[in-house]
Amino acid sequence: MKRTAVLLTLFVLAPGLGLWGQEEKGNRAYRRGEYAEALKRYREALTVDSEPARLQYNLGTTLLQLGEFLEARESLAEGLGAQAPDLRSRAFYNLGNSLAGDSADEEELRAAVEAYRRALLLDPRRDEARWNMELALRRLDELKQDTQSGSGPEQQQPTAAPQGEGSGAEQDPRGAGEQPLQPQPGGV
Repeated sequence: MKRTAVLLTLFVLAPGLGLWGQEEKGNRAYRRGEYAEALKRYREALTVDSEPARLQYNLGTTLLQLGEFLEARESLAEGLGAQAPDLRSRAFYNLGNSLAGDSADEEELRAAVEAYRRALLLDPRRDEARWNMELALRRLDELKQDTQSGSGPEQQQPTAAPQGEGSGAEQDPRGAGEQPLQPQPGGV
């Protein structure tokens, strides 16, 4: 009887066993900088739907690395449904990064500032969010000044660069130069 139950369980679960490890394979690919592979693995993992908010966050962060900002925003927005405050904070942070890109207009910069603010509400120690919020506010002020003076914008143009969890690559707002916006992986 027990043996039959175990065999039946394995038979029912066997088709999905290969997909259960896709998230971890995606995490490893992300850490190696193989973002296209990570994207593929996260999308496959979503078919199992084990932790959709975390997977959407990881998918959005990977899309951000690949420069797919609009699609990244959609996935990161779904990642905001995560229960863990740290993951939600990271999702807001990366959402801000996806909005504050090189060609951000005033509306996008305002949305980025709000995303960074919400990241800080969830985790006040997130210095990189504070720093990026300051960069976005400066760019917003520059856009306003340029609009008032009628001249073209002279924006500081931060770029996205990989930053691993606990990698020591966090931005230092006291540093001499401007630091780039940095996406942060979550479950990776």
